[in-house]
Amino acid sequence: MAVSKKASTERDPTSWGVMARYDDYKGDPVEVAPEVVETVLDLLEADAPGPPDAPVTVITKGEPVDLAGVVELITEDGGGEQLNGALPPDTPYGYHRLREADGTERAFIVSPGTCILPDAPRWGWAVQLYSAWSKTSWGVGDFGDLEKLARWAARDGGGFLLLNPLNQRAPVPDADASPYSPSTRCLLDPLYLSMSELGVDVPARPATAGPPERIDRAPIMERKLAALSALWDESAATRASTEIEDAVMNDLITYFVIAETHGPDWRTWPAELASPNASGVDAVKAAHTNEIGFRAWVEDILRQQLTRASHALDIVHDLPIGVDAAGADSWLWQGAFALDARIGAPPDEFNRAGQNWGLPPFDPWKLRAQRYEPFIRTIRAAMSRGGGLRIDHVMGLFRLWWVPEGADPTQGAYVRFRHEDLLNIVALESHRTNSYVIGEDLGTVETLVRDEMRARNMLSYRLMWFEDAEPEDYPELGLAAVTNHDLPTIAGAWSGADLDEQRSLGLDVDDDAADGLIERMSKVAGVTRDAPPKDAIAAAYAALARTPSLLKVATLEDALEVELRPNIPGTTSDVRGNWSGRLPVSLEDLDELELPHTIAGALNAD
Repeated sequence: MAVSKKASTERDPTSWGVMARYDDYKGDPVEVAPEVVETVLDLLEADAPGPPDAPVTVITKGEPVDLAGVVELITEDGGGEQLNGALPPDTPYGYHRLREADGTERAFIVSPGTCILPDAPRWGWAVQLYSAWSKTSWGVGDFGDLEKLARWAARDGGGFLLLNPLNQRAPVPDADASPYSPSTRCLLDPLYLSMSELGVDVPARPATAGPPERIDRAPIMERKLAALSALWDESAATRASTEIEDAVMNDLITYFVIAETHGPDWRTWPAELASPNASGVDAVKAAHTNEIGFRAWVEDILRQQLTRASHALDIVHDLPIGVDAAGADSWLWQGAFALDARIGAPPDEFNRAGQNWGLPPFDPWKLRAQRYEPFIRTIRAAMSRGGGLRIDHVMGLFRLWWVPEGADPTQGAYVRFRHEDLLNIVALESHRTNSYVIGEDLGTVETLVRDEMRARNMLSYRLMWFEDAEPEDYPELGLAAVTNHDLPTIAGAWSGADLDEQRSLGLDVDDDAADGLIERMSKVAGVTRDAPPKDAIAAAYAALARTPSLLKVATLEDALEVELRPNIPGTTSDVRGNWSGRLPVSLEDLDELELPHTIAGALNAD
């Protein structure tokens, strides 16, 4: 690790949000090595005792605000009002501006401070959408399948579907299958577009080159884009009417057009294309209006199909904690990211070596300097798609573990964010889109995080695999589940198939921890260890029904007795086939199965 040339006395780590000390997963204090603190300060480009002021103020409505020197409030709708040292009491929520006497302006964001809540308790299904399939889909779950799933779930009393992230991945055939490392969090992945809704028949042969239980996305995507391109070329009227009024969307689409020629990593592009404002980007836009229009048309169709699929019940989307350093969001907002840092987690009981997730963090001070625009656009895009939002690793709104690029995950430090500002923005967008919010608060969680979540009506995320409490003692402001995509399915744990697979992959297996999971489940569900997996699954969800949590969720993998989990942390997609498993039953056959109805009956009985 390079040693900083700046003396530590020149800059205050606390002022910059760098934590020189933290409590580990056991509650024991850990001192961060001084050289690591200095390196993280370098990643923040800290060149003063503390960060500079930023042209943005974020408040909860009614909160006192210093208006010294401010002469005018310019509201989001363009209205203006002269100020006399105080805000008008009827100042609306929104994204406003404050103008000072010298003409300078700062962003002024007024938030309700709390998120909306579901209007009634409800239960739903957690679904890896890509894993679903039907007679009309092309080898991967699409938005037509989502609509089928929504109607199926609603018939049995379900109130929502919790989906994997649906964001657009890197524009290469071998793009990482993980939905948690997208190229952009603002556009949808064309992989999910339903071709049958466009009147295009299913290909005569299976649109997959891999084994039937695993999805090969590349040939499916190639076929879909070819069919879409043909439809686009057939419609001169469509081409003529496709205009992109949103500058951010225009720039993101331009990234993908440039990537077709220069590759997916903007850091290797010619200097004249290396940023949205670089000298050659306007020329690309002018020369490729057809390609840009095509991609905008595809995004518009995706949004329409997703909206239709959301009519039957709430769709709860999942917001990844970060994006690909080489991708579209990082290119567009590169000035807001710390591109030489990677986010992860310090060592804990499950990952003694720490974790590096390979994604760059927002720089909290550069993000503020940009008036939080990249964060606002990201949250708005995620919430505009459905009735709810799960924020992956919600602790990242408070602090993130930064690892210098190329360093060991243990050689990192926590960097704090202005969590009050970020939570106020989430609350404002929650009200604007009528979306409730779930914070994924698993792992090492500061008391501050859950205190703030409760105060702001953000639902906690509780998993039966981890909880020592009885279901009756789970929090009301919560989403309760048995497992998730990174943990064993009930059938996999009960049969031993999950441990067998881990051993076959050469992973260190903690037999005691695995036995502890099953012992906890046996006790809570009232089922013996020698019970068939199907009985254990039914008993687990009958126990989950006892929780007072506003939301309860069952996984479709459990309902179909799937033994292999969607993802095993610590393995890669090319070795294990993470995020590529296909459900064993078609959507047309779901109604014929007993266990999904049994689970629904238990959750409805609450």
